[in-house]
Amino acid sequence: MHSSSILSSLSAPSSKCATCIAASVVVLFIVINLLPSNIVQQGFNDLGVPTPSQLYIKTVYSKSSAVRLLDEQCPKPNPRFTKAERIEYYLGPQHPSPGSSSLPVIRTYNEALDLPRVDVPHCIDSRKVKNSLGDVNVVDKSKWRAILEPRWMYTNEMLSYTKNIVAVKFGDGKHPLTPSLLRKIRTVPAPDVTKDGMANGILYKAGSWRHYPKNLWSTVYEDTPWEKKRNMAVWRGTTTGCSGCYPKTLDEEGTFGSRAELVRRIPKWDKRADMDIAVSQYTQGVSNLWGIGSFLSREEMMGDKLLLMPEGNDVATGLKWAMLSTSVVVMTKTTVESWLMEGTMTANVEYLEVETDWSNLAEVVDWCWDNDEECKKIGERGQCWMRMFLDDEEEEEIIHEVMLEAERRQYEDGICLS
Repeated sequence: MHSSSILSSLSAPSSKCATCIAASVVVLFIVINLLPSNIVQQGFNDLGVPTPSQLYIKTVYSKSSAVRLLDEQCPKPNPRFTKAERIEYYLGPQHPSPGSSSLPVIRTYNEALDLPRVDVPHCIDSRKVKNSLGDVNVVDKSKWRAILEPRWMYTNEMLSYTKNIVAVKFGDGKHPLTPSLLRKIRTVPAPDVTKDGMANGILYKAGSWRHYPKNLWSTVYEDTPWEKKRNMAVWRGTTTGCSGCYPKTLDEEGTFGSRAELVRRIPKWDKRADMDIAVSQYTQGVSNLWGIGSFLSREEMMGDKLLLMPEGNDVATGLKWAMLSTSVVVMTKTTVESWLMEGTMTANVEYLEVETDWSNLAEVVDWCWDNDEECKKIGERGQCWMRMFLDDEEEEEIIHEVMLEAERRQYEDGICLS
């Protein structure tokens, strides 16, 4: 056989394979474009998969280039808090637990590892931890698959930071608990320590897949320049916050939850051409009293100058990408905080603050239109706030230190899980 025929026979399969791949890509592209945009966008958002525009951005830019861009644009010093300050803030004060005086003094993490856990007099049996400490999950490398809720945090990441076992409060609960428990959110300001030693707990970067997706940095490039943004205040969201927090009828009087106060005023907002405020989905037993708004993608909303971020079950999920854009976040004074350290943000510096019932929203919107340059600066400062959370290496180090100290404190609290 001639060499040319050998080469052609070898290249034929690969050529056919390339044709199949190309054809598959074309078919997939056609199918995506035939689907309604809201289904496509929502699917990408729910799965944490980059949208087509994000895929393009990832081929041209990178997370490091986004960080460099913010470093060039943001005033110095930035970030606002150092690594050590953030670790101290997440941990919060160490409150003595009832009976903890009988425990040996543990000065280092290594000492804690060397001490016998099960011999401590008031050590809590891991089988009773759920009843003893409330809705608590035990994170154990040997059996985590059966007892951990993977929707609330990257389990593999979390387990890589600890050698032993830690207790974690999952979900959106805000009530005081054993001070050394890791949790997603805590109340602002911190409550006083209760008679039985309950307190605010230790913040952990929970729900990263949802709150800090790996393509979050692309917001910097997806954003619309301020000069091209519309004079519009926009919100899309679900009716979270609790079913009892919402009115049962359109004319029902009373005081309701923060998000419910925004939602029940939709008929009022509808009268203004510069407000686009609507419910995207009714949940938690709330009646459909205000209709469903048209779907808006994240990119579309970043084309507006004001992004409303009302608290729901806890912090608004979209707050991170909204802050990372140069649009201005509008929200009430925060009552809960997460890894984002919302409790340290300054009203009318990093975000625009409204009354807890959103009653002065119209005045705040008008102020922005009348003070465009000042409003723009608030959006820029909000974006610079997010710079703290884009350094992967530093984030890893902070999480690691928080986990080690949480484990040490849990041992002192007698949560010696076995």
